[in-house]
Amino acid sequence: MKRHILDYSLLELRELFREMYGERPFRANQVWDWIYKKQATTFLNMFNIPITFREKLNQDFKIRTLTLEDKKKDSSAVKYLFKLEDGEAVETVLILEDNRFTLCLSTQVGCKFNCLFCASGKSGFIRNLTTGEIIEQLLAVAEREKISNFSNFNIVFMGMGEPLDNYTATVNSIKSFHNELGLNFSLRRITVSTSGIIPKIKKLSEDLLPVRLAVSLHSALDTTRSYLMPINKHFPLLELVKVSLYYQQSSRRRVSFIYTPIKGINDQLKEAYALGELLAGSGAHINIVPYNTVLGLPFSPSPKNVIKKFIEILEKFRLKVTVRESKGQNIEAACGQLRLKERTGYAI
Repeated sequence: MKRHILDYSLLELRELFREMYGERPFRANQVWDWIYKKQATTFLNMFNIPITFREKLNQDFKIRTLTLEDKKKDSSAVKYLFKLEDGEAVETVLILEDNRFTLCLSTQVGCKFNCLFCASGKSGFIRNLTTGEIIEQLLAVAEREKISNFSNFNIVFMGMGEPLDNYTATVNSIKSFHNELGLNFSLRRITVSTSGIIPKIKKLSEDLLPVRLAVSLHSALDTTRSYLMPINKHFPLLELVKVSLYYQQSSRRRVSFIYTPIKGINDQLKEAYALGELLAGSGAHINIVPYNTVLGLPFSPSPKNVIKKFIEILEKFRLKVTVRESKGQNIEAACGQLRLKERTGYAI
């Protein structure tokens, strides 16, 4: 079986090429350049590499494994349905913001954490994506949309799945994106979202990979958060905030706490005061993400006047609060709407 070349770091490829073919490190550099900078999809077109070596690579490795099966687009986002080699599928979203792009990557097929308001976990958890499958989402979208300049491009690990539950593949993909001989992404332009896996947040601090961290909070009251997010029963709220703020201190990246007000569930004044008291003086950022309706779920977004009052209370605690504009609602591409579902209704 062919190996997925995107599963390997540049250092790993150098060693692998030496062991397999007796090649010097610069050959791996050349291949890396072709894949990441020139967006090559076949080894046979890497013309500055000897044809005999290209043929060996073509025999032993693959660059592409995802198949673009369907695509939806509106004025604010593009959603891609990628079929994986084993027949499973994931959704990836390109968010369009003036002259800037944000790509929302998936890290798992399905999700095991089953947050009550999110579509991704409703069909259960199937498997982790490999490093190569994560990276390939970006390369496939860039190829499809003819994107070659990544200076105005952000990456967010906020698609299907929990990134920190697939820790190794997530971190390895970030390191490949960051490599200066490839796409050379600044870690400031990469955000990892988590529902709150405390040991993995600690590990991210220890691994000295200072990406931006977005922690899904959605309530500062244990009873409400446990109702909305079952993970709260395993990783205590106060400990989660503590380790998140430690990450903020060690990485020197301000942590964003994500809060989605849901009508009648977590948008009451007592919730606002509890959140303000929990994060007062932390220097953290609260990102209000309006609830995006999910077919089959009995929740509704909080009215704008309720959210306005909620924010006014938080600002009394001198907290920095912003409201994120929803993108892609019309094509079910907004936060919380990605899911495993029938592959119909798309337009290529």
